[in-house]
Amino acid sequence: MPKEKNQSCAPKTAVAYARYSSAGQRDVSIEQQLGDIRAFAAREGYMLVHEYADHAKSGFKHVSARTEFQAMLAAAEAGSFDTVIAWKVDRFGRNREESAIFKGRLRRFGVSVVYAMEPIPEGAAGVLPAPGAGASDLYLCHLRYDPVRHHPSGAPPDAVHCGSRYP
Repeated sequence: MPKEKNQSCAPKTAVAYARYSSAGQRDVSIEQQLGDIRAFAAREGYMLVHEYADHAKSGFKHVSARTEFQAMLAAAEAGSFDTVIAWKVDRFGRNREESAIFKGRLRRFGVSVVYAMEPIPEGAAGVLPAPGAGASDLYLCHLRYDPVRHHPSGAPPDAVHCGSRYP
């Protein structure tokens, strides 16, 4: 059940969510993300009440493997905060579909999602293709289907790139 909206004179309560993808990365990535989130929160008038961080948890894996993300969702449902602050769009979810599902779920709990390093407005303007979200999807498409990148000799004659044949 959504909690009552925060009164305008009270500080907005928020949690930080940070994540890095693979064991090849280091915890310093989390600290850098959290540092930027803390600075954003202070600048924008949020009171951080908790920090959630998934270490070496890929956004491609099933979201149930992201234990801190799951704990954050449970706290949101309990009405513990008003806003989730993630570093960038791709730290919250790896594609627009997943992000939209979880942002919708959080919205039902009365919680908004903002990004410390990517200003994406709330409301109708934020529903338009967000630069960060669209770029993430395009980047992932390139990673999965760009045979030129993975073939030293170039693309094979039957290569497909993001659903289309090479010219």
